[in-house]
Amino acid sequence: MAKISGFYNTDTGNRDLGSEKMFSKEIAWINVLTKAIEMNAYLVVETSYVSEEKPGHYYIKGYREKKTYDEIKTLLDTNQRENKYSRRKSWLIRL
Repeated sequence: MAKISGFYNTDTGNRDLGSEKMFSKEIAWINVLTKAIEMNAYLVVETSYVSEEKPGHYYIKGYREKKTYDEIKTLLDTNQRENKYSRRKSWLIRL
């Protein structure tokens, strides 16, 4: 059974895991998480509001199996330690 295995104040990077699926922040977070689990994705990312043109979104990443769970976890751990993408929130999913 899938479960959230970690929360991070970072991201893996832009388009680094191959395909991404974007959702508006008007959609409830739990619905995005449910969709991520249905897609067998490892990661849900929430970007922050920057401006009207960049209002922030949810992204589902890691569903094309370009990187493993452990590789994604290592990227998140490294980026958080280096304070990269610190305005983003990420939930790592153990499938």
